[in-house]
Amino acid sequence: MGTDHWDDGQLDFIPETLAGGVASPFVIRLSDFAAVFQVRSPVIRVASFTGALRVILREQMDEQWEISSPAKEKSFEEWRKTVDKIIRLSVRLVPPSSGEGESETDQLITEMRLDSASLELKSESGIETNGSIAQQILDHVDCGHVQASATGVRENGEVSAETVWDSQLHGESLITTIAVDQKTGEATFESLFEEVETMELGETF
Repeated sequence: MGTDHWDDGQLDFIPETLAGGVASPFVIRLSDFAAVFQVRSPVIRVASFTGALRVILREQMDEQWEISSPAKEKSFEEWRKTVDKIIRLSVRLVPPSSGEGESETDQLITEMRLDSASLELKSESGIETNGSIAQQILDHVDCGHVQASATGVRENGEVSAETVWDSQLHGESLITTIAVDQKTGEATFESLFEEVETMELGETF
């Protein structure tokens, strides 16, 4: 299936052929524009979907649109304390606004004359975020200088649940398990409608 795939690094749509026609069904509640959608990892994640939707709205409506999480806003550090481990961290670095930065990551961007740099970090055992370079990157995240998305795991006995924090959403995404079509793997619109009908803006975890 030919489609335009949203690229987090380039912040644009890239023509791509997706095996099996992977798509992300979604529903928007028109009364307050609350939305629910299906995550289809590794092709469609929270940041991929919201980034693509933001661009579509801006281009079609010729207005500036922002997409935020219905949950209470929280910094990366606040969210980090609520998860047992981080298994994925995606970061997009850009040149420092002053032209020269003090951190090693700023120097990397400046010395190599980069327009941007994308990091995709993965570790099933958990990413260590207390090191010096990691802290430099995360300091930029909390200051709003870079875009970042992190997937964490919360353990509850034998049950574990994934949660996603995204800098552009200014907080955590609400993730629930719903029924999917056994043939296509896509969430049914009935399930999505049920989710959006019961969704309350300003929910907390």
